[in-house]
Amino acid sequence: MQKYNLKIIFITFIILTTFITVNSSAVYAAPAGEGAFNYQNLIKDIDYADLLGEELDLMEELTPEDNQPFLYQRLGELRLKIAAYNYSRYRSDSSDSRSLFKALEYSASAAELLKDSDQSWLVLGMVLSEFKSEKEMLEKAGQAFIQAAEINPANGQAQQLLAQNLMEQGRFWSAVEQYKNLFNKDLSMLTGTNISNLTLAYIADGRMEAGLNYLNELQKKDPNNFYINTSLAVLYQNLGYRDVSELIIETLMLNEDRLTSNQKLYIENLLVKWKGAE
Repeated sequence: MQKYNLKIIFITFIILTTFITVNSSAVYAAPAGEGAFNYQNLIKDIDYADLLGEELDLMEELTPEDNQPFLYQRLGELRLKIAAYNYSRYRSDSSDSRSLFKALEYSASAAELLKDSDQSWLVLGMVLSEFKSEKEMLEKAGQAFIQAAEINPANGQAQQLLAQNLMEQGRFWSAVEQYKNLFNKDLSMLTGTNISNLTLAYIADGRMEAGLNYLNELQKKDPNNFYINTSLAVLYQNLGYRDVSELIIETLMLNEDRLTSNQKLYIENLLVKWKGAE
């Protein structure tokens, strides 16, 4: 049976999770993929007081017997914007729990009113995902992302966030399958955060050999992808193939002028931590 250096595996977890944490906000605010949805665009140049006023006026027009779908459509659109506004406030200040709960209330209502809108389910999933310590909320977030993806199969952001949500639920192999499905549909999703999450899922699920095989296949499709190559180095290092791991890193460093400052720092952190784990 293959023996693993548990200290190196633990250090790898720390490095990967740090990288993911630093870059995870990009998944929400500026996702990959052409035409990706950015919830902040919903509230660009809006007056929040006017939104609330328009919602109140519309509520006064509606009656329980009302059969005017366009009014409910408009109410859903307003509530989606109100949810996005409050969610944006919370993302700017995570201590602002009042804004988070308002975002939850309004996004749930928007999803109910706009059942066929992938954007409404996407925002609801984002809001629910903020309740990291509550299993039921994370499960509901996953269901919202699935709903968004089913309404619009081209919504790569919903599929990306679903994979991240599965990681947060500890469903690592399901996350692996979701990331693989995502990459098969769109190679532009081969971002640093996604590949690092995928690698972490393989390690957490104890299937590093499977991860190595899959990343080697990905590397053939995108041989110069920095994050695929560093993830391969990570897996080789964790499996005890130190020479192969170091060769990959040395090859990357030969093209140092092509690396960003963050990429150089990432490599340096890997080398320092690995050396300290020997």
